[in-house]
Amino acid sequence: MKFTTYIKNKPTGTHECPDWEVNTVSQGQSYVEGHALENQYILNGRFVDFPARPSLSHIWDWDSLSWKVNQELAENLALQKRKELLSESDWTQLSDVSVNKTLWAEYRQSLRDITKQSGYPFEIIWPEKPR
Repeated sequence: MKFTTYIKNKPTGTHECPDWEVNTVSQGQSYVEGHALENQYILNGRFVDFPARPSLSHIWDWDSLSWKVNQELAENLALQKRKELLSESDWTQLSDVSVNKTLWAEYRQSLRDITKQSGYPFEIIWPEKPR
């Protein structure tokens, strides 16, 4: 049998074992037979679909049963994207490459300056790559 244990509607673990072991493994916690899908949680013994995630910078809050924005996660996602864009343009700064280095240097500086934008990290205006 597969089952998930919950305390106050928060999952505490998923287990797979023979039926006779369920009471031993659950240690007196309430449980629901079966398992919730990745897009579901169990509330009062019923499967409930998670609402759509507003953005990648939101995390599920079990206390309010809603999505909450996470500042640290939003910053990490923005910095990761910036790092990828900078890495993709590293080649433009090599001495033997024939491109407008000034335009590319300005683009790269704009990437570094995203943290200074008033909407950072939730509303970022990403600079366009030079052509």
